[in-house]
Amino acid sequence: MFDNNSDPNFSEMMEQSPAQQPGPQRKPIDITTDLSAQTSNLERRLRMLEERYGLMQKREQMIEENMISTNKKVSIEIKAINSEIIDLRSDIAQIKDKIELIIEELRQSARKEDIKVVEHYLDMWDPTNFATQKDVENIIRRELAKAIPSQNLRPKGGTQ
Repeated sequence: MFDNNSDPNFSEMMEQSPAQQPGPQRKPIDITTDLSAQTSNLERRLRMLEERYGLMQKREQMIEENMISTNKKVSIEIKAINSEIIDLRSDIAQIKDKIELIIEELRQSARKEDIKVVEHYLDMWDPTNFATQKDVENIIRRELAKAIPSQNLRPKGGTQ
């Protein structure tokens, strides 16, 4: 095994100050300076994190307010749309009822073929040549007057 006491140089090296020891020279480390630097660094980082946290809280609050505002607007729009939908459904129901009435009236109205048949009969009978009741009465009186010239025929309801 290695014995430190057997080496005469080892004990001399241990007795020398770090500046006197062979090898690269190291500066004495001041613990208070190092701790102070670390504390300052930690304080700086903590302030940055606190600022970031504060900004994030402000952003979160703005987002929440925007969401509440947007939610209110959307809710109002949804109510308006629902109202319009109800009105449209009512209008559609009324239109359906009117269409059904029109369809029923169309079913009851004459078809083209029916009108053609009536037109054919009218052409055949030619009602423009029909005589009115008054015309027929006048014709009958004239004919009777010709046949019976001695009697004066008077109109109905007259004195004889």
